[in-house]
Amino acid sequence: MIIGNPVLISNNVADGTSDQKSITAGIDSTYDHYMFVLYDMHVATEDAWIGFQFDVGTATAYAQNITSTNYKAYNSYADSGGVQNQPDAALSTDATYQSLVATSQGMANQANSSMAAILHLVAPSNTSFLTNFYSDSSWLYQTSANFEMAATVEGQILTTTAITRINFKTSTGNFSGNIDMYGVA
Repeated sequence: MIIGNPVLISNNVADGTSDQKSITAGIDSTYDHYMFVLYDMHVATEDAWIGFQFDVGTATAYAQNITSTNYKAYNSYADSGGVQNQPDAALSTDATYQSLVATSQGMANQANSSMAAILHLVAPSNTSFLTNFYSDSSWLYQTSANFEMAATVEGQILTTTAITRINFKTSTGNFSGNIDMYGVA
């Protein structure tokens, strides 16, 4: 749910020649809520997943400790589905990349498949409290029975230092797509 008016800050294009895309400008105290809209995201490697990690100041290690939860819903083209907690995609005081999808059922790399997601970053400049994030995503998981997948991720970045950067990265291989960053006024 978005309360306020999104203002486009930047459009960031991943052209498929790299496994990551960093946004190093625009996350500051101007807005208390940032929204990243990912669309037409396509992985080069079957079953790869796209994750994110944050950093502070001018650092580029992208290794902030995160605690999170991740759960998925799914339905096959043959109409069999369910909802599950994804403990393999949740982090517990971990500085690795947080997956936007279920890591055990990554993205299909067929020409007609892609992922879309919206990631919210709340109060990244606040230095009194931990920074929260939450996301929703949708993608195709390719097996003998194709599955439409959806995941929700929620968590905290375990620092009270202002968050100023975000990096999106695949688990393996390169990716292409668009990442629009909005400030929410």
